[in-house]
Amino acid sequence: MSDTLNSQILGAQGPVHGGNGDQYNYNYTYASDSRVKNPRSIAEDQLLWLWRRFVPPEGFGEARRTLESHGTALLDGPPGSGRTSAARVLLHELRREAGSFHELLPDEEDVSLRDPGLVGDGDRLLLDLSDADEALWVGVRQDLSSLRRNALERGARLVVVLPRRGSRTLPEDLNQYRVQVVRPQERDVLLRHLRMDGVPLDDDTRTLPVLSRFLRSEPPMREVAGLADLIRRARDAARAGEGFADWCGRALAALDDQGPQVAKKVAGLGKGPQRALLLSAAMLHGAHPDVVHCGAASLLTEVDHPESDRPLLEHPDLAARLEEISAGPDANGLVRFDELDHDTAVRAHFWDHMPDLREPLCAWVGRLVDLEIPKFTQGDRDRLAERLAEQYLRTGHPGGLASFVERWAAPGAAPRCL
Repeated sequence: MSDTLNSQILGAQGPVHGGNGDQYNYNYTYASDSRVKNPRSIAEDQLLWLWRRFVPPEGFGEARRTLESHGTALLDGPPGSGRTSAARVLLHELRREAGSFHELLPDEEDVSLRDPGLVGDGDRLLLDLSDADEALWVGVRQDLSSLRRNALERGARLVVVLPRRGSRTLPEDLNQYRVQVVRPQERDVLLRHLRMDGVPLDDDTRTLPVLSRFLRSEPPMREVAGLADLIRRARDAARAGEGFADWCGRALAALDDQGPQVAKKVAGLGKGPQRALLLSAAMLHGAHPDVVHCGAASLLTEVDHPESDRPLLEHPDLAARLEEISAGPDANGLVRFDELDHDTAVRAHFWDHMPDLREPLCAWVGRLVDLEIPKFTQGDRDRLAERLAEQYLRTGHPGGLASFVERWAAPGAAPRCL
């Protein structure tokens, strides 16, 4: 809770019991709304992960000196220059026994950072305004001096990421703490992330044309870090004979919108069993082929799809059917699509463009998680439920998810759903 309980004394009088029987004294408490949301704590292991992959931008040394000397640093720079990461690393470097690292989250409707309770002894405070609009910045700007005073009184350190063009309206007395941050070299950031993720690099890595084209476009630092993570994932899911160039190609392809590609694929799969296998592979991505096969069969039953009248020996085998949907077993024998994050795009397509399938899909998940299928792990079941929840939350319908959670939690429901 972010409410504060207040006591109010309206006079010196008090209740007096002057007769027989019981006396009942009623005390009322009321909550005063905190004008700033609770600070968001950030785990030290997350900060350590970032610090190991961090490439200091130009201006970082000056920001460090400013923070050490004045207890405050205001980071300025264009969007995508890595200001927020720089702010987190600056504060991580000052870790100590007392205090904690947390991020202040001002409320846009009633902004106030003057509350002394926001600051603890020795705290490391981050105020990230990189996405703040003008209205929020106006409110926060009025309280920056008070926040800084409270931080100094408690021996805390404060780093503020200024909004775009925020320096133009920064109070003059605070301008001395402003430091301009210039984005580091994109290639240095990418290579640092890849090294820390254990991706093998060689001389060809630096000159790979497909990477050079991406880096020359000056993408935001978060996209460079995201590409490194995609390359790592492509390496982890690689098939025999694939190398760094293949990993990069698949990672870059995953950055594009795969929605049109999925729509074309679904339209080309005109038969129910093909589409059921596609959706099953997306919902059970990373599961054993037998599990994906059973999932597809169960989905067909759920939607009352008529059974095939072809003799069993004339059915195409599972390997051929998976190839039809651009999927297959990885090096560990688990089903994955050829393209990274293709499973996410497939799930979104069916949910967004086939609304009549949503109710049967939810019922299918509820039944499937409780089936005893060989090689169907608890991790597979957990991810299946998470992927269903993802669709409700992605489309802004948490109430629909809540109704299914209540149904699953009802007496007699499948315990594995939870």
